[in-house]
Amino acid sequence: MLIKHPNKIVSSYSCATIERFFFIKGIDKRPVISRETLSKYLVNILEPVCYLLKTQQNLYGIRTLYRVIVTAGPDVLPLAQTLAQMFSLYLEAVVAQPSNQTFVYMLFECIGLSIKLTKDHDMSLSTLEGYIAPIMFDIISKSIPELISYTFQILSMFVIYKKDLQENYQVLII
Repeated sequence: MLIKHPNKIVSSYSCATIERFFFIKGIDKRPVISRETLSKYLVNILEPVCYLLKTQQNLYGIRTLYRVIVTAGPDVLPLAQTLAQMFSLYLEAVVAQPSNQTFVYMLFECIGLSIKLTKDHDMSLSTLEGYIAPIMFDIISKSIPELISYTFQILSMFVIYKKDLQENYQVLII
């Protein structure tokens, strides 16, 4: 796939093209790329996109990741740990240098969507929380203005969807 191409322009155009494919509708006015269609190729598409996002804050890559998660829906549950690890890497890079606000917004949208998809699967939700919550608390302790509102939204999702309220969140509620 050209997503892994070393040239940023080529990889960006590749991601932009893939993202646009998700908007194509068939004669029946339904998306051509459905959840069922995507499930066969989910790992094949996520692997290069995640690779790209590890190397750069690529807006087209994060938008493609978002579109894949939206379309795949619950099919991403088996990949919850992999996604959680990737999100933590992306978050650490953003905490170090929150440069592209649109990228940051889309990253937090991907995280929020993943949390929402795992809300009924305690194991997957706990996995996401284990990787993401410590970085959220780090953002709060560093008081990074560009990220603080997103951080509280993500933490509130954990509070809402977790069956047991952890000690860290009890302090935030008081």
